[in-house]
Amino acid sequence: MRHFLGVDGAPMVAAPRTMRAAAAAYAGADRQSPELQDYRPSYGSADGDLLPERRDLVAGARDHGRNDGWITGGVQRLVDSVLGAAIRVQSRPDHRALGISVEEAHELGRQIETAYKRYANHPGRWADATRQTNLAGVFGRAFRHRVVDGDSLGVVQWREGGSRYSTCLHVIDPDRLCNTNDGPDTDILRAGVELDADGAAAHYHVRRAHPGDALFASTALDAWTWDRLPRETPWGRPIVIHDYAVERAGQHRGKPPLAAVIDKLRMIGKASNLELQTAVRDALMGAFITSPYDPEMVESRLGDQLSQYQTDRLSFHERSRIKMNGLNVPVLFPGEQPVLLAPTRPNSGFPGFLQAFLRNIATALGLSYEQLSQDWSGVNYSSARAALLEVWRGFAARREEFVQGFILPFFSAWLEEALDIGDVVPPRGCASFWDEPAGWLNSTWIGPGRGWVDPEKEAKAAVLRLQAGLSTLERECAEQGLDYEEVLYQRKRELDLFKSLGLPVPSWGEVSQLMGAASYPSSSAPAETAD
Repeated sequence: MRHFLGVDGAPMVAAPRTMRAAAAAYAGADRQSPELQDYRPSYGSADGDLLPERRDLVAGARDHGRNDGWITGGVQRLVDSVLGAAIRVQSRPDHRALGISVEEAHELGRQIETAYKRYANHPGRWADATRQTNLAGVFGRAFRHRVVDGDSLGVVQWREGGSRYSTCLHVIDPDRLCNTNDGPDTDILRAGVELDADGAAAHYHVRRAHPGDALFASTALDAWTWDRLPRETPWGRPIVIHDYAVERAGQHRGKPPLAAVIDKLRMIGKASNLELQTAVRDALMGAFITSPYDPEMVESRLGDQLSQYQTDRLSFHERSRIKMNGLNVPVLFPGEQPVLLAPTRPNSGFPGFLQAFLRNIATALGLSYEQLSQDWSGVNYSSARAALLEVWRGFAARREEFVQGFILPFFSAWLEEALDIGDVVPPRGCASFWDEPAGWLNSTWIGPGRGWVDPEKEAKAAVLRLQAGLSTLERECAEQGLDYEEVLYQRKRELDLFKSLGLPVPSWGEVSQLMGAASYPSSSAPAETAD
């Protein structure tokens, strides 16, 4: 073995590994730098980081949702953009998976859609266990919990005697999902979620009443009673539906989307209030009057003389209320002079300061700045179109996540009953529901329309996509929140009515006009402006 010798002739000793590098290889890990000396980020697991602090994060998000107009409007706009007033189903059973023809699958889908609409929109609101809204409203309530609390929680219940269907959904406040007796988390119990050997949720520990209702006599006992509910029945029918965004492996509860900006929301709220208070003060105080005497400084020397002077001033101002043509004419006491206040509000730098914070908040919610602030003053067609496309991808992704995580599990429970009572009759040779659930549940859920920034340009683009075979009428209608079959049937009814009344068929009803609609001269397209 060879040795390197030092200046003293002795073998050199290798330096410890921690001393070989003078500085960290990554600047972000250099704890000796002035910027990072006091920086000690958490290095815990998903549940270890989230669960101990989750209640505080949820409470902060809810507080701003109640008291902050920006957040109230932003949450509502997000719910409206993802689900809209009524998310609708287009059932598309997979004919290959079910072993039936395309025509049979199409007819089966129409049966499912018809039965679902009757169930979801029943005026008795039997789909909602609390009978507060129709089924679209139930889904909206659950999604709002997901946006604010990070979790959507529902229990599929069976209640007979209300309507044709006994299946109903009860949306549960996620606060009620917690460990029995508020006990600590363990290896198999995480914030009310009981895990199996693989780390999958197997049971849920649900409080019978919210802990905030413990003050009420009727629910005091329920607030300290827990039910251990299985995730599903032995044959797979869902019982508890728990949906949240899984951001890390090993995560078993949802994180509020506003968690990253709660501290900023708190500061911007204080800054806004102080700005408003200062503006009000400036508006109320326009001037003040100075006197040659300071009571506190000269009272000891002038004594009674100062007291008499102040008394004379007060008496003088009470008497001297001179008016000319209805206007006050101020007369000052000898030795007094007025000092006018120059208003310092509005602060010219505050709008830019507020705008920067709102952009941060909008990003956390998945909205554009313009959507959150409703400030469209700096928008032209190009920027509005780019912003719409960008946020629409986020809306579509969130809708699909919620459909897969919350809506489809309940839809499967309802469809099982619809098959059982005969409202949906499968064709001969069709695979059973629980043999091919994915084939039965294959569907498209239509939310609100994307909207048009420039209807003329975008309608022409839709026609061009259809003629080039790059899109379908189903897709184009779905992007505008429409069911293409309903559109076609309605068009036929309208055209038939024109003919039956002896009215000329409009140009949009002529095939030749429709197919040639995309052949526009280049001069017909309006020039884009940068206003």
